[in-house]
Amino acid sequence: MPDGGMFLWAEFTDQEIDTTRLLDAALANGVAFVPGDAFAVERDLSTYLRLSFATASPPELHEAAARLAVAVEQQ
Repeated sequence: MPDGGMFLWAEFTDQEIDTTRLLDAALANGVAFVPGDAFAVERDLSTYLRLSFATASPPELHEAAARLAVAVEQQ
């Protein structure tokens, strides 16, 4: 378990999910993240996303994960 931090990186490995396209569905479901390509310089990060957990409570994080799962299912 980390001692601190503000962000968590995740990658979709089992599916062909482009997180830039996923963002619109996520926003429509009331949750946001930063697509990995926003940080890409020399490699493709289109299946990565950066999630912030700095200001959310555990119940809010649980709800955010559920909303993100709905957005992924809509892809």
